Amino acid sequence: MRMSKEFIKRVTASNGSIFTGPGTNSYLIGKDDLTLVDPGPKIDAHIEHLINLGEGRIKRILVTHTHRDHSPAAKVLGEILNVPLMGRLIEKDDSLQDKTFKPDRILEHGDLIKTNECTIETIHTPGHASNHLCYLIQEEKVMLTGDHIMNGSTVVIAHPDGSMKDYLSSLALLKNYNFNKIGPGHGDFLEDPMAVVDWIIDHRLE
Repeated sequence: MRMSKEFIKRVTASNGSIFTGPGTNSYLIGKDDLTLVDPGPKIDAHIEHLINLGEGRIKRILVTHTHRDHSPAAKVLGEILNVPLMGRLIEKDDSLQDKTFKPDRILEHGDLIKTNECTIETIHTPGHASNHLCYLIQEEKVMLTGDHIMNGSTVVIAHPDGSMKDYLSSLALLKNYNFNKIGPGHGDFLEDPMAVVDWIIDHRLE
């Protein structure tokens, strides 16, 4: 297994707040055939930083969900880099969404994105948002969880698009996968992921 810290690079946007913690995490996956997950908010410095880090190697952009701290930079970066955008659209508009996100490929549960360096499995995890996806980097055994699991705070479940029932089901679903580290949408990497999932479920059921 590769060293995840070398193969998976976390880049945090400068949009820290009470809602976003230290800021939104973007992830660059790979070495020469890069996948960008969650390009983040439309902040010029963050967009420029991602472009510079990519050095022309970013080949695709994946989005976990379309809240405005996770996906607005996708449109800009997709146009600049001429790469496809992948993700899902929401089921119910709740005024919290980034309406500029137009995926070139709508991802379904179980879809595999195969690069020259790894396989990324798509897992549909509605709850925080109806279009929420987690991404399992299979070779690394790292799950990128967006806002499904965050480090340092609990997740907001806001109607009409959010659903606590779906959220709990999606948490339980993650226990069917083989991974040993979580890359959250906010905060640092999390170890012992099954214990994290169990704690969140227990906390929500209290």
